[in-house]
Amino acid sequence: MTPPPARFFPPDRRFLAADQLLPLLGAVFGFSACIILWAPPLVQLPRVPLFFGGWFVGLILPRLYAHHGRCLGIAPWFATAAAIVTLVASLSDDWSLTEVGLFSLFEGLTLGAVLRYRDKFRMNQGAMAIAAGLGVCVVVLVIAAFSSLGHADDEWKAAYRWLLLGFVVLFAFVSWINLTRLALEFVLEVPVRTMYRISAAGPGLYTVPNTGPCLIIANHAAWFDPILMGKVISRELTPMMTASFYDIKMLGPLLRLCHVIRVPESTMKRDAKEVLEAIAALDAGRCVLIFPEGYLRRKEDQVTRRFGQGVWQILTARPTTPVVPCWIEGSWGSYFSWFNGPPTRNKKFDFRRQIDVVVNPTITVPKEVLADHLPARQYLMQTVLAARSVLGLPAYVSGDAAKKGEDG
Repeated sequence: MTPPPARFFPPDRRFLAADQLLPLLGAVFGFSACIILWAPPLVQLPRVPLFFGGWFVGLILPRLYAHHGRCLGIAPWFATAAAIVTLVASLSDDWSLTEVGLFSLFEGLTLGAVLRYRDKFRMNQGAMAIAAGLGVCVVVLVIAAFSSLGHADDEWKAAYRWLLLGFVVLFAFVSWINLTRLALEFVLEVPVRTMYRISAAGPGLYTVPNTGPCLIIANHAAWFDPILMGKVISRELTPMMTASFYDIKMLGPLLRLCHVIRVPESTMKRDAKEVLEAIAALDAGRCVLIFPEGYLRRKEDQVTRRFGQGVWQILTARPTTPVVPCWIEGSWGSYFSWFNGPPTRNKKFDFRRQIDVVVNPTITVPKEVLADHLPARQYLMQTVLAARSVLGLPAYVSGDAAKKGEDG
C-alpha cells in the first residue's frame, strides 16, 4: 500500500490567510475612514479620536495574547462583529459614535491579530510586503476618489457606504474560509483556561519548525492531552486519535475539520491505514501529533508504556522527519485520567489545575537506530522521558514498561 496523495491533507492556510487579509483590511480602513470621517467639522470632532483610537487599541490588544500561532483565531469572530455593526450603521442615516467606536475596535483587533502572527512567522516577506502595498494603494485611491466627489453628493456617499459593507463582509467571509479551525480553538480556550493553568518549558519550546513536516511525540495520561499540546505547540496540529473518540457523532464533524487521523482500537500493523495517512500528512508539510503508547496511562507507578510500532513505521517511511519529544506533567490525576478509576469518575472536576508541558529540542532519529523496531521504540521513549528532567523529575523507565511483551 502507498500513502494517499499529499493533497489528502490540505496545507496549513494561515500564512496565505494572513497575506490575503492585509489588503482587505487596507480597503476596509480606507473606505471606513472616508465614510465615517466625511462629515461637517462639528460631527468629525468626536469621531476622529474614536475612529483612530479604536483601531489603535484594537491593534495593541492582541499583543497581550500569549500564543502567536493561534492569535489569528480572533479574526473571524471580530470581523463578523464588525460586519454586524457596519450593517446596522448602513441601515441608519449615519454612523453613531457607538457604532464608530465598536467598528474601529473590532477591525483594529483583527488587524492586530494578523500583524502579531506575521511578526512571529514571517515565512514569506515578499508576499507580506505586496499585500501591505496593495492595501495602501486602495486607501490612497479611495481617499482620492472621495476628495474628487465633494461633500454634496449624497448618492455617492450612500453608494460608498454599501461598498464598505461589501468589503467588510468579504473580509469576514475570507477569515472564516481560511481560519475556521483556529476560530473554534479560540473559543475552546475559555473552558481550557478555566480548567487548567498550562506552563510551557524546555529548550525546544521556540525551535519547533515553523513549516514543513514535523512529528510531535509525547506521553499520554488523559483525554485532554491533545488540547494541552495544542496550547503549547505553535503549529497547527494533525493529531492521531483512537476510534472510540473519533466515532462519537457529536465530535465527528469537528475532528474531520481538524484533519484528525482515525486510529482503530486494534494494534497498529504495517501498512495500516492510519500509518499511511500520517505519512501523507507529513508529505503535505503538516505537523503530526502522536502518542506512541497508543494507550492511556493506567498505573501510578508506570509513567509510560513501551511505544508501539506505529511511530517507528512512520519514521521508517520518512526517516528525515524532524521529531519533537515532549512530556506532559499533571494530566495524570486529572478529571479525564484513569487515576482512581475510569476518566470522569471518582475525581473532582478540574479547576485551575497546574499542567506543565516540556518541549525538548527537535531531533532526527539516526538511520542505524531505525534499522530495528525495538531499539527505535526504546530510543524514542527515552527521548520523551528525558524531557522530565527539565521539571526535576527522574528520566527513568519502570520495570513494567521495559517488558518486551508490551507492544501497545
